Formats: sequence, structure tokens, C-alpha cells
Amino acid sequence: MSFIITRSGKHVNFVATDPSQIDIDDIAEGLSKECRFGGHCEGFYSVAQHSIHVAYILPPELRLEGLLHDATEAYMRDIPSPLKELLPDYGVLEHKLDAVIRATNVEAFSPCSQVQIQYVSSACTWFGSASPRHSMK
Repeated sequence: MSFIITRSGKHVNFVATDPSQIDIDDIAEGLSKECRFGGHCEGFYSVAQHSIHVAYILPPELRLEGLLHDATEAYMRDIPSPLKELLPDYGVLEHKLDAVIRATNVEAFSPCSQVQIQYVSSACTWFGSASPRHSMK
């Protein structure tokens, strides 16, 4: 079986994702229940909270990008980066799903320049380092 059933009852297949099965409400709900850093933080810090924080510090034209930059994690979980780097097939599936999410919400995403991508990435890094967790060693 290569799919999950979302709260809304949609079937999201990781091998052949059907855009009609992507739902913004499922994304919002999934991200609100997914804890960042593999749960290793002082309190529950959801991916949704992180995404809102990132969007808040971005210029208006990038806020939706900030909100949805981790949208795949609503379906695929928040895998800590060091582990994700060891799972190349996971990355391939994540990129495919991200492309489907972006195509599904095409009006939400304007084409991002490399500068914009770096801006979002910097914001994510800053909020990652500022979040409530022990310091990395």
C-alpha cells in the first residue's frame, strides 16, 4: 500500500499523487498535529506554528510560500534533517509531492526566484535555531 487516508477521507498516493486528493484543510490539520524536531523540544511546537512564524517575518508577497514551505510534512511527517539526508528516496518522494501541492495551489505560489527561496530558507533556519529546544552540539 503506497497511500494514506487523510482526515477528510482523501487517498494520497505517494507513488502517483492525484492532485484532486490534495486538500488545504488536510494540510492545515496535519501540520498542526506534527511536532518539529522529532518531538525533541521543550514543549509541543508544531510545524504549523513554525510555518506561521516563518510567514510572519517574510514580506507580504512571500507569506504564502512561508506558510506552505513544509506542506509535504502534513502527509509525510517532519523528518529531522540529519535523518532525511540519509534517505534519498524519501527526498525524491517529498519533491514529487511538493510539486503536486504547488500545482494544486498554483494561484497560491508565484514562481520563486533564487533570492526568494534563500529568503524563505533563511527565515526557516532562523526560526529553527530560535525555537524552544536544547542547543545542538
